[in-house]
Amino acid sequence: MRKLSRYLVLLALAVGLFGCSSKEPLDYLPAGTGYIGINVQKFYSQQGCKRLAEVLKKIDPENTPPEKSDIAYVVLRDPSEGGGVYVALIGKPGSADEIFASLQKNSRVTPVTVAGMKGYRVVPATPNPSNRNQMILVKLSDSAILASNTEAGIEEMKKASRKKVPGAAQSAEFMKCQTLSQENPFAFVANVSRYAGALGTSLGPVAKANPKAAEALSKIQVSSLTAGWDNEPKINVVAYTSDEAAARDIATLANFMLGMQRNSLPPLLRSLVAVPSKDGISLELTIPKENADQWLDKLEQIVTSLPQDQQKRMQVLTQRLPELFR
Repeated sequence: MRKLSRYLVLLALAVGLFGCSSKEPLDYLPAGTGYIGINVQKFYSQQGCKRLAEVLKKIDPENTPPEKSDIAYVVLRDPSEGGGVYVALIGKPGSADEIFASLQKNSRVTPVTVAGMKGYRVVPATPNPSNRNQMILVKLSDSAILASNTEAGIEEMKKASRKKVPGAAQSAEFMKCQTLSQENPFAFVANVSRYAGALGTSLGPVAKANPKAAEALSKIQVSSLTAGWDNEPKINVVAYTSDEAAARDIATLANFMLGMQRNSLPPLLRSLVAVPSKDGISLELTIPKENADQWLDKLEQIVTSLPQDQQKRMQVLTQRLPELFR
């Protein structure tokens, strides 16, 4: 009995000292400033998104969206807080094995071991001396992959799973992102409180002409953007506030500013109207199918004419991207 008691005490001390890593992928995501949810299956079920994915595959066949996954969550941290990108890729059993098998065929991949987990370092086609655009992927299970842009990021993800640093799972913004990404291929949610208040004071004469609205901006805590493209692309931006009076004031200010710039805006943006509601203020943009199809046709033409060498392809593509918006 004493031996058993001693063993239990030692086990408790070990857990207390070293923590216990979770096997739940979302537990590995540390808290951040912004959160992205990509519903991979919904993305590939929408006609426009699927066609876009096919074009992206032609640009870089070795670096394509992981169709085998169900959903991906990305945590972004503000540079003022140290920066960083943290990813959890979740799919059905066996999906992580399939993705890792495809990574082995990628010429820009090298094996790594980080935080006791085996994985791969993926560098972009056009390397950056600082490795800023690299990604390190490690396999958590046969259905989940973790990724970050640095090895220190993977270490921090492990700390998050042991509750040694704040986790995304306890964030109201991340919960909102999870909800929105169930219904949309793409969702982005961020805490914008530090920027919203500063915006009101930076508007100058506009703020003086609309003092209530400029002050109301400080009531915005969270903002979201959702996007999808089935028959035609749809983008919806919401600035959340529970103060309905503030929402009306901000919508009035937004429409005033849109009206001032109406003639200088691209034709597709001239119909934008800020609409107040009990949740906050929303702006919705729907791009006509004809315009969206023309944009994709133009992108395909550019991709078809790119050189074969992958590094040169990316350089030429970067130079020609402005053509898409003329």
